[in-house]
Amino acid sequence: MRYEGVVFDLDGTVCVSRLSDAEIQRRVADRVGVELPWTVTDLRATPPDEIETPATRAEFFQNLYRAVVERIDCRLDPDDADLLAELGRVTAAVNEPGDVVFRDGAESLLAAARERCAVGLVTNGPESTQRQKLTTLGIEDTFDATVFCTPSGDTPAKPDPAPVQRALSSLDVDPSRAVFVGNDHGTDVVAGHHAGVDTVWVPTNRPHERPPTDPEPTPTHRFDDVGAATSLL
Repeated sequence: MRYEGVVFDLDGTVCVSRLSDAEIQRRVADRVGVELPWTVTDLRATPPDEIETPATRAEFFQNLYRAVVERIDCRLDPDDADLLAELGRVTAAVNEPGDVVFRDGAESLLAAARERCAVGLVTNGPESTQRQKLTTLGIEDTFDATVFCTPSGDTPAKPDPAPVQRALSSLDVDPSRAVFVGNDHGTDVVAGHHAGVDTVWVPTNRPHERPPTDPEPTPTHRFDDVGAATSLL
């Protein structure tokens, strides 16, 4: 099938942080001078609905750490607001939004999509933060439609299908002729599935976690290499 529209997720799909999750946590621990009692897997396993809605990036990390402390048996007290706030501030400083690189294969897939289809972007995260990544990558003008999803904004975050539907409406592409490309099954594939589009799942290869082998809903296509999705265009 040749698609008329391709909608991309950003984080983990088009780009990845230059620093690994483990390296970010190591630097945070060194700067604050504490031994962090959680693992990267603990952080990744924290459900988004358990993280209180933040007003800033630093507050997001503070709320994430509070949520993970409440979920696991560790030495930090979730009521220690000063320490959690400091960890949040330091993490936001270490994990700079613009410090990203293309995921392998993503640049070639984007270029191919631009030549053959209408191209959209749907990304969870505030516009100010996500645009820094687009600027770093030099792809600010690549997308025909861009949707930023924030809890405090007018567009709900994925896995709600609304942002994908909004992007397709802006592209003027019928869902039956579109595909959504993302790395996270629980947000990207689910959002695309409920928006009525085909999905391409390109799970991120992380040493601390393994993607499910038989997830529901089943993605239309699955590739380990993002660039391999060019064959669908």
